[in-house]
Amino acid sequence: MALKAKNIYQNLTFIQNQTKSNYSIIKSINPIIKSINSLNTNNHNYLFVSKLKKNNNHIKNIINYQLYNINYYSNSNSNSSSNSNSNSSSISNSNKLKIGDFGELTKTFSSKDIELFASLSEDNNPIHLDDEFAKSTKFGKRIVHGMLTSSLIGAVLGTKLPGQGSIYISQNLEFKSPVYLNEQIIAKIEVIEINKRIVTFNTTCRKIDGTIVIDGIAKVLVPQQYL
Repeated sequence: MALKAKNIYQNLTFIQNQTKSNYSIIKSINPIIKSINSLNTNNHNYLFVSKLKKNNNHIKNIINYQLYNINYYSNSNSNSSSNSNSNSSSISNSNKLKIGDFGELTKTFSSKDIELFASLSEDNNPIHLDDEFAKSTKFGKRIVHGMLTSSLIGAVLGTKLPGQGSIYISQNLEFKSPVYLNEQIIAKIEVIEINKRIVTFNTTCRKIDGTIVIDGIAKVLVPQQYL
């Protein structure tokens, strides 16, 4: 039984290192999760099994987050009018950045999105999670985490414009208005300065009525292929 536990732990470590980039490994994780959960602490070293189960919960969080990202970006690439996510970009076919190029991504945050982000970030502020508590605040109802909304900016930078391989150097943010559940938010970035591989972007998130909810400036290290 101890050998089985050690094999499971080795598999868990391997999966922990590979999960973020390998969808097939994500899909095959469930049998190992079940094996870890089935370990009996009465028959094993308590600390060892506790470590397994602690890591197991961590892996579950990684899996949930990655599956969320996979589903999110898959939906973002869909042109279906029924999809809550959409994106656009003004970059030319040559993929060479120039001043004025912009990219956009649209997202509606559900209660499930907020709960998942709260679990991963450990930001369990009841203003985001508890309807009754939120009613007693000036907002009157639950609001989306500001950093969850702002993460759309990173999504545009890393997947739309400039694209894969782009690395954040800095980002300042001003949170100007609350975002409520199921409100459609449009994240937009626009190139305002190019200094060799350091590109500066104006970054905003807005509601469909034009209300700016986040405003800021990002500096990004851009792969040479985009310049």
